[in-house]
Amino acid sequence: MDEENNDFLADKSQKIWQFSKIFVFFVLSFAMVFGNFFVEGGFGSVVKSENKTVFSAFNYEKDNIIPQSGLIRFANESESGIKNSLNVKSALSDSAGNKYIFGVDSGKFWGNFMYSNAKINFVVGKIVLIPNHAVFDLTVNGNKLELSVYDGDVYTGLLSENVSVNEYVDGYSPIFMNRLLVPKDTHISINLNKINDDLSKLLYSKLVKEFKYSAIPDEQRESDFVSSNIYNDKKYSENLKQEFISDNLFKGAFLGDTVDKGGFLLSVKEFLTFMPDKKNEMMINRLFYFLDGAIFYALKGNDDLSKAMLDNFSEYSLSVPDDVVNSSEYISRFDGSVQNLFLFGLEEKPYKIFRFLLEKKLSSKRNLDDLKNTVNLFWLGVYKGLGSGRIYAADALDSYYKYFDNPMFLQSDPLFYKNYITYQNQLFDNLFLRYSLFYKDGYFAMKDALEQKLLKLYPEGSLKDELRQALINNKIGFLKRLMKFFFDGEVDVAEAKNIVSALVEEANSLMPASASEVAVTTLFEQELKDIGDFWGYLNSPQYYSGNLYGTNHKDRYKVYIDEKQKIWSFINVKEDILGKNSMAKEQTADEVSKEIIDVLSKVEDLKDVKIGEIKDVNQRYVDISAVIGGYPFKASYDRDKNIVKDIYAYDSLISDRPVKLDQLLNLLKQKFAEIAPNVLQSDQPLSEETYAERYARIYVSKIVTDAGFDADMDKVQIVDKLNAVYRLDKIQLKGYDDVFVTFDLIMNGETATNVFLSTKGNPIVMNGKYTLEELKALVMAESTFSTGVKR
Repeated sequence: MDEENNDFLADKSQKIWQFSKIFVFFVLSFAMVFGNFFVEGGFGSVVKSENKTVFSAFNYEKDNIIPQSGLIRFANESESGIKNSLNVKSALSDSAGNKYIFGVDSGKFWGNFMYSNAKINFVVGKIVLIPNHAVFDLTVNGNKLELSVYDGDVYTGLLSENVSVNEYVDGYSPIFMNRLLVPKDTHISINLNKINDDLSKLLYSKLVKEFKYSAIPDEQRESDFVSSNIYNDKKYSENLKQEFISDNLFKGAFLGDTVDKGGFLLSVKEFLTFMPDKKNEMMINRLFYFLDGAIFYALKGNDDLSKAMLDNFSEYSLSVPDDVVNSSEYISRFDGSVQNLFLFGLEEKPYKIFRFLLEKKLSSKRNLDDLKNTVNLFWLGVYKGLGSGRIYAADALDSYYKYFDNPMFLQSDPLFYKNYITYQNQLFDNLFLRYSLFYKDGYFAMKDALEQKLLKLYPEGSLKDELRQALINNKIGFLKRLMKFFFDGEVDVAEAKNIVSALVEEANSLMPASASEVAVTTLFEQELKDIGDFWGYLNSPQYYSGNLYGTNHKDRYKVYIDEKQKIWSFINVKEDILGKNSMAKEQTADEVSKEIIDVLSKVEDLKDVKIGEIKDVNQRYVDISAVIGGYPFKASYDRDKNIVKDIYAYDSLISDRPVKLDQLLNLLKQKFAEIAPNVLQSDQPLSEETYAERYARIYVSKIVTDAGFDADMDKVQIVDKLNAVYRLDKIQLKGYDDVFVTFDLIMNGETATNVFLSTKGNPIVMNGKYTLEELKALVMAESTFSTGVKR
């Protein structure tokens, strides 16, 4: 009986266990299916990069939705008096997205491509307009084109005779004989009859005049056509955003208020999947489970859970094979998330995830086009920041500047890089001409660095001289805008003084040195005749501070002008900013050299200064070599700004950007401290020079060891600090213990000289200079001999 009961209980237990397994797998399967709805369906479906719908014809009475969220609205013909005549010359939808060529014969219309990734060309005669996430209105009537850009930017390409556009081209295409950028808040007016091959020779500074660049007039902004379109655009963009938010919250509702930190269900499904393609799909789903979850929680306002999901996305992505994250499926979904998140403003929580994704795109280094588009999205963040407040706008500009000059751009086609830097310079020009919030000394320093890059891309000659003159004219314009912003109460006294000083110094450095160019100098000084009074006021605290002379700067400045006893001229401004000797008689080369040495001798820890050749006493940049804090270096010294750039130490480029002399020692310390951070642990106090010497010997030891020799730091002696020559004493090539070698290593070129070999006690002297590879070959050859060989 007991045996029967035991059999019964065992059978019952077995059935319960089988039922439990079935139930568990049922629950898991159900959860996976439900999870697939969340993961594979994705959160955002408002802006889809995979949209294959193709736009085919215009409707002049209604909104025209261009696939990938573009929009065109036409003005009423009876109100505008202009016949609307547009045609679709080419339409294509492929894996890269929608591409269109629209022919514009005549018409007045509003285009909104702010949230669109569609690639659009508007062809108007010999002009091609290429919107870059732009909002604009375009009027083409007879031979006249009027374009006003309200947001984003529009590239403008000019075609030569007998050249036509048959497929989509971007703003960098070599098909254009010349090109120009029309940025946010800018209006241009073009006579189409004047587009000819003569324009191919013009710099952008002259094209600006030909195209009659200006700010958009207030009466145009306030017109019914513009104001109604701006109002309708707000509703359109808000609808896109709300549709995305609703879709995201609906699909993520089952997540609740906890995070599945490991994506458990998806990890189980991935584990149970053995087909490679299906497994890759599972990995992608798991990645976007985390990313979409981060967006979901950001929309719900739960920062902690959003960050946790984003951290999971980052961590898991490191374990995913490259072929998965480089797949078209991953890229499509990733870029779709970027496009959806672009709907949000800088002050909104999802924008942080947007910035994170942009930085991840940069680190992936897909290709030049993707890099260009990613940096462009950072730039568009600056425009977004204009409506979000100073802090957001400043942060956006700092982020853009951090990434805009990626080495991949420089290594690309030289014509592309030249056009790219030219465009970036135009964008900065527009910022300073339109928006007071960027009137900070640091931003003008950014602009000056950008201009120097641009100047380097032009060989000496008439075009470069013309560019210098254009940059001077722009600085005059900035000074005049500064005065306006200052008297409007948008820039304070201290910032205004810094900016005036910087701009005058920069303009002065660009002035022609030749006496034959005196007309240019005279014109420059005449243009700046009002700056003398302004500079005088900025240096008169008895007038600008307090309410004794008025309640604002405008009133106080008027009193200052009425009462001042001395009329400041531009020459006074130059003397005050640049120094009393700026107008003195011409110096000799020896005097210039002595002047530089006198200036550098005041820098702490700087000694052994040597000055390079001075070909012209007006030469701004002079090569120097010296030792600072024990570190020998070579650099290009800027006489105007008392800074150095193109800094080399131990034959390595330390920095190609400008560095203040009082920051140079810290820069070198930081650079060489990375070589061996623990080597200087000691109870003995070390001087600055001892630190530098130690790091130099570590650095040399590393180079020689990497070449195959056993060369610890103690085997390295400093022979000549200034010229970076080091003695390696009785070291051995790894695997050749019978040969000892002593030599001097010249860091400039990493060549060995004064070579002395000792093979089994026999001395061998080697004349000449050898690379480390050649020296290795000599050691190996000599090790086969037992007696010395004279050379």
